[in-house]
Amino acid sequence: MVSMKKSKIKLGVIRWDAWVGNLNPVGLEVEKCLTPKKYHNRLPFYASVKEDNVQIRCNSKKIVMQEIDYASKYGIDYFAFCWYPFNSGLDTARNLFLEIEQSKINWCLIIGTNPLNKNDALWLIDQFSKENYLKINNRPVIYIFNINKDLLDIVNYIRKSCKDYNPYFVGMVWNGNQAKLMSGLFKLDAITQYCTPGENHISYKEISNLEISKWYEYRTINKVVPWVTTGWDKRPRYDSPVSWENCENFDTQYIQQPTLIELKNTLEKAIQFQEKNGEELILLYAWNEFDEGGFIEPTKTENGLINTDKLQAIKEVIDHHNI
Repeated sequence: MVSMKKSKIKLGVIRWDAWVGNLNPVGLEVEKCLTPKKYHNRLPFYASVKEDNVQIRCNSKKIVMQEIDYASKYGIDYFAFCWYPFNSGLDTARNLFLEIEQSKINWCLIIGTNPLNKNDALWLIDQFSKENYLKINNRPVIYIFNINKDLLDIVNYIRKSCKDYNPYFVGMVWNGNQAKLMSGLFKLDAITQYCTPGENHISYKEISNLEISKWYEYRTINKVVPWVTTGWDKRPRYDSPVSWENCENFDTQYIQQPTLIELKNTLEKAIQFQEKNGEELILLYAWNEFDEGGFIEPTKTENGLINTDKLQAIKEVIDHHNI
């Protein structure tokens, strides 16, 4: 007998697609971050290493199709793409994903990571009609990663211009005060957080407990999309500073990597939280934040194999809950 899903819960992952090589200067910076051998355990399955040259370039349909297959096989339902403008180079993986005809993985956008103009907004609205754009009760999901007037204006523009759908807006905040402010200003349907950062090498268990407590705190303000941080360690950027942020304290601003059991326990709590509240979405940080330390995408091993341990752990929890 084939078992039927008893839950509508959809598990998503954040995509930070800077892995474009010389298509954008950022691509070369993050490759440099992961060039030291001590960080090679973070290299995704498609990376190439030749002597001192590391290339991490998600720049072909073949690679993106492999990512789709991995995500689907291990129970991921949707990719949440950080927005990068057209022709920036950083839009490469998103464009390749959208060129592939497939029904395995849905997608949505995280706006506010870069400016989104009205033409971009109209393009996004057009995407809502596509079958694989993520929807909740036929409402297209949009995550919002910022609080400022320009972003509020574009959100209002999307609402005004979207005739056929009522978008489902989820605000990404960092604390309760922001949750209250953003919920009111943006008329949010739910709130979440990009991740839970930490410092001083604190344990993953402490981060997990903080994360879970914030789900319940935010639930007193609005509906919540529980987020699960899968790691936080930006020391590669301390060794090789990047141009877009101050990296001088990253040698201490990191947490212990979760064990597979700890990762499973946090995801278990997120699923239980949503089952209790009757809500559908969960968001993982992240699919491919390799140099920030938050990633579940398969990585290379020293002997040339592919490490899917994190995805396998996630799949075990998903199977246990039959979602």
